[in-house]
Amino acid sequence: MKGSHLKKPWLTTFQEAKQIVKEFNIKTYQEYLDWKERPRELPVNPRVTYKNEGWVGTRDFFGTSRPSIQQLKEILINNNITSHTDYINWDKKKKYHLPANLGFAFKDEGFNGIPELLGNEGPRSYDEQRAWIKKHQDIKSSHEFVLWLQKGSKPSFISARPDRKFGKANTNEWVSWETFLVQ
Repeated sequence: MKGSHLKKPWLTTFQEAKQIVKEFNIKTYQEYLDWKERPRELPVNPRVTYKNEGWVGTRDFFGTSRPSIQQLKEILINNNITSHTDYINWDKKKKYHLPANLGFAFKDEGFNGIPELLGNEGPRSYDEQRAWIKKHQDIKSSHEFVLWLQKGSKPSFISARPDRKFGKANTNEWVSWETFLVQ
């Protein structure tokens, strides 16, 4: 049954569209966008078309689910992913239906970065990270910290965003960049 209540009456309803993408084994939004023989009754942008028709997200629409945090750990170990940089540069994320932003996707499950998830040793606390940076680097400002990150020489046990990791939403130890880097 065509969705006569939609802007374009030839478009299918949300539930029918979900069934069609399932039948054609379309698993990601990118596959959907690249789909050359997409049936005419499916919209170009289902996010917009079905926004008020039941759209929850791409995983719901394509019938995929993201792995649990334990499954994520196994995937990372099996693919030798040991840092955020490794993950960003890894080209098989889509094969496992992994999100680009692990911190956002797994925030409710206590995700604090790939090294911590994998149990890599090294300083993790606010004081340990401060001490390591002061001992091994001559960084005096947040700008210098960002430049150091861009060089790619940051050890995996140092947070790329200590202001967030140790901020009010987490440990509430964060005072300022000056305190973290200099004092």
